[in-house]
Amino acid sequence: MRLALAASVLALAAAPAFAVDVGDKAPEIAVDEWVKGEAVTLAAANGKNIVVVEFWATWCPPCRESIPHLSALQTKFADRGVQIVGISDEGKGTVLGFMDKVKFDYSVAIDTGGKMSAYTDGFDGIPYAFVVDKSGIVAWQGHPMDGMERVIERVLDGTWDVEAEKQRSRLGAALDAAMATEDTDRIFKAASELLTAIPTDIRAIVLTLQVLDAADDASGYREFVRKHVARVQDDADALNAIAWPLVSHTNLAYRDIETGLAAAKRAVELTNEQDASILDTYARALYQIGQFDEAVAMQKKAVDLEPSEPGLASTLRHYRECAAAAARARSAEE
Repeated sequence: MRLALAASVLALAAAPAFAVDVGDKAPEIAVDEWVKGEAVTLAAANGKNIVVVEFWATWCPPCRESIPHLSALQTKFADRGVQIVGISDEGKGTVLGFMDKVKFDYSVAIDTGGKMSAYTDGFDGIPYAFVVDKSGIVAWQGHPMDGMERVIERVLDGTWDVEAEKQRSRLGAALDAAMATEDTDRIFKAASELLTAIPTDIRAIVLTLQVLDAADDASGYREFVRKHVARVQDDADALNAIAWPLVSHTNLAYRDIETGLAAAKRAVELTNEQDASILDTYARALYQIGQFDEAVAMQKKAVDLEPSEPGLASTLRHYRECAAAAARARSAEE
């Protein structure tokens, strides 16, 4: 079966193979100049610090969005031995001019000569980050806002499984190859194989849902989520990836509010109400079942965590309007 997949599906194709992969010894950090913070080397960090090596550019909107997140992570984990490094290949004047307007709370360097090509060969998009553990091994790589915070937490507490992540990388490459064909049968098969090994893989979950959506298979869509949600009960990000479309899909045939509500509630519990996107999902589920006051409370917590995110604030205003309208209706009935 070959279908014209939605752009959002095709956009999920991962970056091609990199020069350094999960499980490899990380190459040393070699740059032209440090323009903010202390110079960071893996040699000095060995046995003591976790280092996040992130690649960005001033012209890149997603990079600009990730800067406050990275700054917050540096502040949160500074006392636990985490060092974050942002590296741009732009000129010093461009980077410094940008830094006059944007606050960075982590070290920043420039590499105009390609000294960091041992990391960047194969890049087709930024921002992109590598988490290097205290032994100098690449523990994870990906978009810095794609679950990296919980990766760092698990590396710090010793529960991160590099071998499992290597397996994810291998099966992810097979999924990349399937994506290149745009053949939904191959994509679905590759995503299923990845989920069999790594049930919590977000990309495979989202692709499976979107392929079923593109095939207009609402019953298969709902069957998949009902079975798979039980396999990811201890992973907040996977639960959120499942819950959001169940409570927000524009086609009501694909919604499953009961399953979505339970998944979102579990994700909120796992994150101790400290993840704005998960609170946003739970609030949407509460809103869908008419619990407007509870939705307002959850959305308010999401806004408090991410006050600069306009979408969260506008949603909160909408929920408040609904709660007020419901209160007026109840009063009129009395």
